[in-house]
Amino acid sequence: MPKHKHGSGSIYKRGTVWWLTYHVNGTQVWESAKTKDKAEARRRLQATVGQIAAGRYAGPESAR
Repeated sequence: MPKHKHGSGSIYKRGTVWWLTYHVNGTQVWESAKTKDKAEARRRLQATVGQIAAGRYAGPESAR
């Protein structure tokens, strides 16, 4: 049985930094978690997926 529900996005490591990938309106989004800690990357992904589900997602550009 998988650890996480299908559609909840995923995290992966690129070099020493963790990255997030998730879908918004059928479009895949890749975004750096800007952390070397796997647990922190998972928390950021869960927060982003929660924003998408609640309709408050503004996109990765809003943090800039």
